[in-house]
Amino acid sequence: MINIALYVSLACVFLSGASIMYRIILGPTDADRAIAADMLLVVCIALFCLFGMYYDFSSILDVLLISSGAGFLSSLALARLISRDEQ
Repeated sequence: MINIALYVSLACVFLSGASIMYRIILGPTDADRAIAADMLLVVCIALFCLFGMYYDFSSILDVLLISSGAGFLSSLALARLISRDEQ
């Protein structure tokens, strides 16, 4: 039963990743591309979390916590860079 839920959630994550790649490629502004890149990091973290659940590998959560913190800091840096360019 849990395998079916993992497969369904894996398919949903792949579909969201495909739509995010569409936004990265065809985004009209740099802000759209920056937000899409941050969302792509969230999708990658979700994929690693799902694979960790499937293979019963719980120590990957430490790596995911560090990478999500780094993604948050990079989002702040990109937002500051974009707002500086607009001024």
